[in-house]
Amino acid sequence: MQIQQLKVALSELDNVKTNKYDSWIRQTTYTKKANVFFLEKRDGIVKSKKSKALSFWYTDELKEKEKKRHNVGLDLRSPS
Repeated sequence: MQIQQLKVALSELDNVKTNKYDSWIRQTTYTKKANVFFLEKRDGIVKSKKSKALSFWYTDELKEKEKKRHNVGLDLRSPS
């Protein structure tokens, strides 16, 4: 989908008349669209990495709680 958007942006730039002003506009437009594309891509990567890190943290936290519960259960069962 994103590659298709870049192709559309490039084809739009090719349809623009070529003179100095239009060339500048074309370059600016391409740069803006490319920046948006890569920023969105980067944001997606950052979000996925954060969610993976959070899920890893939650998994560790749950394992620790499970160990504590197990130890408490063993302490309650052991004859004192």
